[in-house]
Amino acid sequence: MANFQVQAGTTLEGFETLGAWTISGGTAALDTNYVKSGTSSLKLTSGSGTNCIATKTISLDLSRAGMIYFWVYIESLTDVLTLQVILGNDAAFANFYTKTFTTFHQGWNKLPLGRTSWTASGSPSWNTTFERLRVRVNANASVSPVVYYDSMVQAYYSRPKAVISFDDGWASVYDVAYPIMKAYGFKGSLYLIKQRIDTAGYMTTAMVQELFDEGWDVMNHTDNHVNIQTELTTQAEVEAELSACRDWIIAQGWSRDNGELHVAYPNGGYDQKVLNAMASLGMTTGRTIINRTQANEIDSKYQLCRQSHAYTAADATYQAYVTNAIAEGGKVQLNYHKIIASGGTVGTEVHTSQFQGMMDFLAQRTAVIDVITELEWYKGLTNSRKLI
Repeated sequence: MANFQVQAGTTLEGFETLGAWTISGGTAALDTNYVKSGTSSLKLTSGSGTNCIATKTISLDLSRAGMIYFWVYIESLTDVLTLQVILGNDAAFANFYTKTFTTFHQGWNKLPLGRTSWTASGSPSWNTTFERLRVRVNANASVSPVVYYDSMVQAYYSRPKAVISFDDGWASVYDVAYPIMKAYGFKGSLYLIKQRIDTAGYMTTAMVQELFDEGWDVMNHTDNHVNIQTELTTQAEVEAELSACRDWIIAQGWSRDNGELHVAYPNGGYDQKVLNAMASLGMTTGRTIINRTQANEIDSKYQLCRQSHAYTAADATYQAYVTNAIAEGGKVQLNYHKIIASGGTVGTEVHTSQFQGMMDFLAQRTAVIDVITELEWYKGLTNSRKLI
């Protein structure tokens, strides 16, 4: 699923030769079981509670490399503290860039390496040849994570996308967000809780109908918004919670592009029984609360990413999510809940002025990032590369 891809790029590092790497802090081996391209991946096993570092001598001119990404497979999320990629302009790493990842999911992750998100140490330069490539796994206390690095690619291009999503169904989405977005021609994506609609503080059925008629997505945020990981004990209970919302969306006539099969996990909670329930019901996607750019290629359809906006965050922080998505050629799902005038008590609230500012910022960049809905994005993965 990579139909937003315009240019495939070329392999910068295939992780096919163990002897080219110097290893410290753990062990390394070539692995043929977890492979994204070629015949092998580089399996790194960290020391207990420490790290594993693999360093390779290179000679790379990345001055025109454009977008870079790589694949990594993680066996156990609870074992990994961070993953890092380091590019050094010199053998001693006096001048280098570091990209640190703190959010990922179990299994394969396609991780972007856009230039705007690296940390510089010393005086590195993208216009100077790089002499060292280093990948590093940092462990949580008393464990030894196992991670597989594969297929680092440069000079690819995928058209960036921005999705504006809203969880729960708060009335402020209709009262505040809708008119602001309509002025720019933006459409939103709603993850609705069945039992909240037509109750105090939330949208009415008529409000949702109007948004749906305007081209907004209606998707599944469960029946009662229970944490389906921690509050439900069986797969059957999870299936009942998901299917009740699914059936309600269909009954309301809001089933455009099967939005009822696209789920946002309440409080981000999911585990194996939830994933099993999703598969059993034939759900199409599941959205987590993992905050990062989502590649325009699904690595795990039940573990999609977003970027949440809270009133406590500086405007520049949230704007950087859009800037990074543009640099990384991926999708940013800008995720909102309740919009308030001022103040705030929970991290899911955002001020009207902040929301307006974010929409203004996004509107100024529509030449380089397409603002579409979640379902339009999903359809575009296998259909048109063009603006929808």
